Amino acid sequence: MTTRPALSLAALSVIAALMLVALAGAAEPKKDDKLAEAVRASREAKKKGRKSSGKVITDADVRKAKGKLIELPAKDEPAAEPDLTSPTQRHEAALKVRKEAEALVVSSTEKVTALEKELYTVEQAYFDENEPTYRDDVIRKRFAETKGRLAKAMEELSAAEAALQGLNTTP
Repeated sequence: MTTRPALSLAALSVIAALMLVALAGAAEPKKDDKLAEAVRASREAKKKGRKSSGKVITDADVRKAKGKLIELPAKDEPAAEPDLTSPTQRHEAALKVRKEAEALVVSSTEKVTALEKELYTVEQAYFDENEPTYRDDVIRKRFAETKGRLAKAMEELSAAEAALQGLNTTP
């Protein structure tokens, strides 16, 4: 038979102290726990508010009532017409609109890119030209015209992107 070594008195006192601390912490609720207090208060308020009058209203009580019944005039608003399209048709229509919006964004992007290239070539022609009269009269006007078309194309692109973004966020 094998014998186990006995626990020392110091080890036993440490274990007992730890158990007392654990039990004391579990037995006492935290005094500063505001959430628990709020829950208890709301439960008590609900219990106080649930008191019924104890009287059940019956048909006889309603007949004996001296109040007047007020009838409101009927509203002349027409009823909403039911949607007769199937979910598949609505989905296909939404896809068609989205594809058209995407195509508009692509074409607007291509237009902006082409105008940016054209603006760059006009600008280079301005700096390459040696004759000041031709440069100031012809090339400067072409530059201003191209810059105006580019600004308009950029506005169209931003509007197309906003419309596509609106389609993507709609459920």
